[in-house]
Amino acid sequence: VFSPESGAKYLAAAFSDGRIRLWETVTKREVTVKLPSRWPLNDLAWASDGGSVFTGGFEQHLLAFHIQSLRVGTWPKFAAPIVSVTVSPGKPELLAALANGELWWLNLQTEERALVSSSHQGIVKIVRYHPQGQWFITAGADHQLNWHDAGTRAVSRTVNAHQHEVSCLGFSP
Repeated sequence: VFSPESGAKYLAAAFSDGRIRLWETVTKREVTVKLPSRWPLNDLAWASDGGSVFTGGFEQHLLAFHIQSLRVGTWPKFAAPIVSVTVSPGKPELLAALANGELWWLNLQTEERALVSSSHQGIVKIVRYHPQGQWFITAGADHQLNWHDAGTRAVSRTVNAHQHEVSCLGFSP
């Protein structure tokens, strides 16, 4: 996933051994970061300023790696492994989808968190904010796409047009 910073300064990849590898896209310089995880990392998302990357996985912690300080922050454990993460493009907010079907909203400044109704039957496989931040989409094992209002976090539209799990989402820039 590329950093949202203008010019896409960094590329990040999460690996099954708990590492994140970063490449500075101009110089091609690589930084490998071993996070406090011994298990696979499932997804990652950049903070809107491009200075931090967030990830999570089987150890059930949300991890934040700050590029300038090379420090890692962690949040308390969730009830299940983290399947997907996304960061709001305009606010210090993050959404985390868990393997038990729960969807959590987090304020990255205050660490407040709240359970969000995803309206899915089963696991939410992927969650993504729209680039302008007014809404986000969840997709899951129940073959649905659900549009949510970012302010209220309520489902505003559901699409049942798929015959298989939806495992990936992407918006054009």
